[in-house]
Amino acid sequence: MAFLTDQTLASGVTLNDLIHIVIPTDISQGNPAGSSYKATIEQVISGFTGTTLYEVGPGTDSTQRIGTSSDSSGNCSVVSGGISNTVLGLAGFVGGGGFNTVSGDRSVITGGGGSCPALGNKTLCNYNFIGGGIQNVVNGTFSSIVGGGSILLANGNIINSCYSTIVGGCRNVINHNFSTVIGSNISTQSACTVHINNLLIKNTPPQDQTATDYLVRDTISGMVKYKTIPGPTVFGLYAQTGNSITVSGTTSELSIIGPGVGTLNVPTNGFSVGDSFVVRVSGDLGANNGDDLTLRVKSGSAEFGVVGPLNMPNVTSSHFSFEVTFTIRAVGTAGNAKIQSSGFFTFTQNAGGTFEGDNFSTLNQTTFDTTIPNQLDITAQFNSTNAANFIFTEILVLNKIY
Repeated sequence: MAFLTDQTLASGVTLNDLIHIVIPTDISQGNPAGSSYKATIEQVISGFTGTTLYEVGPGTDSTQRIGTSSDSSGNCSVVSGGISNTVLGLAGFVGGGGFNTVSGDRSVITGGGGSCPALGNKTLCNYNFIGGGIQNVVNGTFSSIVGGGSILLANGNIINSCYSTIVGGCRNVINHNFSTVIGSNISTQSACTVHINNLLIKNTPPQDQTATDYLVRDTISGMVKYKTIPGPTVFGLYAQTGNSITVSGTTSELSIIGPGVGTLNVPTNGFSVGDSFVVRVSGDLGANNGDDLTLRVKSGSAEFGVVGPLNMPNVTSSHFSFEVTFTIRAVGTAGNAKIQSSGFFTFTQNAGGTFEGDNFSTLNQTTFDTTIPNQLDITAQFNSTNAANFIFTEILVLNKIY
């Protein structure tokens, strides 16, 4: 026979089971010691207005909030608030929000989540952390997501690697270990890196013609540092590493720039006022006496300088030099942008080995446009198909000098 004083732990208890209640201040039943009643467990719980009640969860030594469809099935786990939150892993914790699921051991979701299972946050591995947000998934050990996500389906953040972190944003995916993402719409490219949409506060940083500090990377430690470079920056842009084509037997205008390393391109809005460049060219040529040679320095249809038409003497085979310097005076569309160029072209003739050539100084303020991509080109053109006429380049170096 069981007695009330046995203190045997009940099993299979539901909210509709009855409990015995004594109200000492109620003497309506004629007993000065109080009155005795029965009530369902649910009736008792509903009477605690404004009070948070917890119950023993399905897991060993686990706790969950009552009446919120919580499930603390993991041993030593806690669901402290929210609605429809679940902890399946050992020693897991959900602090609130909705439809969040902790599957890995010793993982935490502090809150967030949405109004349906598809929008909840999920930790699928051990030692994970989600600090809020919505529709975030961590599927790598020792990894975390600090907020972010989106109410739009398939627009949350996902971590599929270990020791990685996403700081806010949405539609980010980490597939490499030891990675960090700050921003949105980023997929990691390699391990042990920080991925960010924009390094600077503004997408397009302001120009500073007086700045002399530049970011550099230490090749040994990998640390990003700054380096002070006195004065304007001077550096190479392009170096030809093979001979150009030989222009001969044709009256067509053809490029005499050969293959090389670097770039001859300036992107849209890539010029600044004061930018200055020099291109130095050398090679071999031949000419039939009385025929004309024209050299053009240009970008698309915008010419920066022209040599000729130069009436050539008889030249069997001669070395030539061609140097052009140009400076950006104004930027903008055609009619507003200005580029000043000057150059000289020299070669030796057969008779006496004397130098001949031509020079120019040109201001283009009509067809030059800095709001479109520009690509430097140098062309050659003869007015005759005589086989004695030929020209090709061996060396071409383009430098930015200011």
